Amino acid sequence: MAFEEGDLELGEPLGRGGQATVRRAVDRRTGRVVAAKILEPRVWGDPRLRRRLQRELSALQRIEHPGVVRVIGTREVDGRGVLLMELAAGGTLADLIRSGALAPARAVAVLSDVARGLDAAHDAGIVHRDVTASNVLLRRDGSALLADFGLALGPEDAPTTTDALTCTPAYVAPEVASGAAASPSADRYAFAVVAFEALTGRRPFEAETGVGLLHAHVNTPVPAVSEYNGALPAPLDAVFRSALAKDPSERPDSARVLVHAIDQGLTPSPAPPAQRAHRHRRGWLVPAAGVGAVAAAVAAVAIVGVQTGLPSVGGESRTGAEATVPGPDGGPRPAERTASEQISGVSPGVPALFAPVAGVEVTVLESEPDVVNVG
Repeated sequence: MAFEEGDLELGEPLGRGGQATVRRAVDRRTGRVVAAKILEPRVWGDPRLRRRLQRELSALQRIEHPGVVRVIGTREVDGRGVLLMELAAGGTLADLIRSGALAPARAVAVLSDVARGLDAAHDAGIVHRDVTASNVLLRRDGSALLADFGLALGPEDAPTTTDALTCTPAYVAPEVASGAAASPSADRYAFAVVAFEALTGRRPFEAETGVGLLHAHVNTPVPAVSEYNGALPAPLDAVFRSALAKDPSERPDSARVLVHAIDQGLTPSPAPPAQRAHRHRRGWLVPAAGVGAVAAAVAAVAIVGVQTGLPSVGGESRTGAEATVPGPDGGPRPAERTASEQISGVSPGVPALFAPVAGVEVTVLESEPDVVNVG
């Protein structure tokens, strides 16, 4: 049911979070249908949270790219800040993944759009800091775009340190979980989690709590993507080992490089032409050309790793409206957790490249809404 506030005609809610509600709206000044992100009064009255909206607006105005949600303007209605953005009416990537893994070609198409948007943000000096499947919007034509820059940092913003960590734990990079400042490499790590999720229907790391997820990102080896989805070729395992590496220097240099490597890993190498073996008086000899074909195939696999900046390469799904994943005891648990907890050490018996900093306050973002742009 629509109602009016100022010069906005507000329609049905598209999503809700702890700090804002997103509604379909008509801007009566222009007649344009938009997505209106309406901050709660307590948020608009909080200088720190109000700066978050201003930071999001600043970041979006700096990026002009079809892979990034477009900002249209701002309003203040009844003491609440409103950010007007492009309406992407196709839902979110998280919506799609709830029905299981995407077909590889569809996954690559969506990831390609998002990768270009994320790289454009990095080229503009913006670190997103909250790349998640729920923050990937879909247009009706199937194209995808990156949204929710509420946590983004620009070149003029002071980087966050171990004083406080605000994140979505399922996507946080190990170094950020350990207290390091966010970086483009951390964004690309989160994007790799999104890619893993799109191709398998589940995330690479799971735990009962937000802090447990942080420990998993820091300590748990990267699982084989081909084990989570048996239809995926084994060469993708090495692609994701690099993309989700604990050491940021081992990750791809851009999101597009990762998508290219995924696409190459999904494409089977052409089989060498059939060769007839020649009869030798003492047995069978494989022609020299056959040996060369085997060597060329091995070299081609190695070249993929070199060209993409990745190392040479040698599921289960959530269905319907369910938003649960199995816990360690086999029982269901919510896919997202909300908590404000203290990190207090490293998982026992597991060596860590990065150790979560003891005593660092962790603010875990609320359960992700069905539509992005909710803070």
